[in-house]
This record gives sequence, C-alpha cells and structure tokens, in this order.
Amino acid sequence: MNGCAFCIDRPSREAGQALRKLQALPIWRGVPLFTPRERAALAWTEALTEHPANRVTEALQTKVNTQFPDKELEAQS
Repeated sequence: MNGCAFCIDRPSREAGQALRKLQALPIWRGVPLFTPRERAALAWTEALTEHPANRVTEALQTKVNTQFPDKELEAQS
C-alpha cells in the first residue's frame, strides 16, 4: 500500500515470477517485471476502471491497439 517497490519485490523473489508479478501489481509502473503487452493491458484497465472520461487518452488507445489486435479487443467487449 505504501508504493515501495523494494518492500514488495524483495520477499517475493524466491516465490517465482507469477507471485512476484501479482504482488507488484500496485506498483506495476515502477518495476521492470511486466512486458510491454502487460503494461498496455494494465494501463488500459486502470483507465477504464478509475476515471474513463479523463484517463483514456489517444496515446493510451494507440499503445493498446499496438499490443492487441482488434479481434482480441472485441472479444473483451
């Protein structure tokens, strides 16, 4: 909750990559664990769930479209 990347990452190093990623979700922007595709999905999810009118920018839409083909985005609608 405090946003400390070190505090979240250190205990999970030995538990495996999946657990590390799960524990790092609150600070996903500050850790290098996520692929560009995962980062696009996380940014898109945040934008849609927090403040859609203010957070979905043209730049974010472009990033998501680059990482996810139309058929994958349509499947989520």
